[in-house]
Amino acid sequence: MATSRALVISGGGSKGAFAVGALKYLMLEKGLEFDVLAGTSTGALITPMVAAKGKDALPILETEYTTVTTGDILDGSPVLRVLLGKPSLYGTGPLKKRIEKHITPELYRTLAASARRLGVTTVDLRDGKLVYYQTGTPLVPNDDTVVQVTSHEQLVNAIYSSASIPFSMPPVENSRPDRPDDGYVDGGVREYVPIEFAIDAGVEEICCIILAPPLDKRPLYEKHFGGVFDVAQRAVDLLTEEVGASDLKLSRLYNQACIYFGAVQKKLLAEGVKPEVIESAFGDSGAKNPFAGKRTVRLCVIRPERPLKGETLKFTPEDMKANLAYGFECASKQWDQCR
Repeated sequence: MATSRALVISGGGSKGAFAVGALKYLMLEKGLEFDVLAGTSTGALITPMVAAKGKDALPILETEYTTVTTGDILDGSPVLRVLLGKPSLYGTGPLKKRIEKHITPELYRTLAASARRLGVTTVDLRDGKLVYYQTGTPLVPNDDTVVQVTSHEQLVNAIYSSASIPFSMPPVENSRPDRPDDGYVDGGVREYVPIEFAIDAGVEEICCIILAPPLDKRPLYEKHFGGVFDVAQRAVDLLTEEVGASDLKLSRLYNQACIYFGAVQKKLLAEGVKPEVIESAFGDSGAKNPFAGKRTVRLCVIRPERPLKGETLKFTPEDMKANLAYGFECASKQWDQCR
């Protein structure tokens, strides 16, 4: 029986090239397919293509992540936009055009009809909630933070907003039940690595591609203070690192808790406690057990072992080509270590 598997990709802007390189190894060399896909920011640009096209998406993604320049993503003068009272340093009209080029009405219909689940993360600026926009088989009954996408426009805006880094890029208007015109920004503000979506889907294995090295392998900030933009970018990087570390820690804690509860149940059975008593104690009767019906998940994390080349919002083809090749290299080493 095939293993149910999820793909999760973090944020990282131009460094998404690393994820494309890792996917080339996982999908072409190892033949992996994914039942559930979740992405934040640049991960939300990659996962819809893979969800709809499978390995046929890889040549398209490789072209995008090795040829685009900053002007293909951002526009406008930061100084002028600040003087005009705009909500961000840059405009993102070019980014939206690129999204619409690939996320066509036909691709939306493919995703909507698919049993494969896709989730992209955004954050509603008005109420501060993390919101998942999903396609395919509904993950959970719709509520105000898990939204089943019902139109091509809603999907485009969900992906567009997931990639809109606050301060640098403007909020994106989108709709969800009872909130037709809220502004949304990068899901990485609340969830840099959207593992929870994959866990809730009940998969057996999660392949998580993170676009930053572990904290102990990141260089010191060498600019002393730097200019206002340097400090702002550094603050965003630190926030992202903290959110990402928390996401991984929570997923590992979840696994440890499931293993612990399973061991306790086996011990009780061995001591002669009746199964129905154990079920009652660990089920949802009385105090709700957040782990009821859950199971352990095999988690494989693929990430760089050193800082990637370039900057998050600086799209330089040479750097992206190098990061893509490095993603393939890291995946080829780290995947087998996870097994």
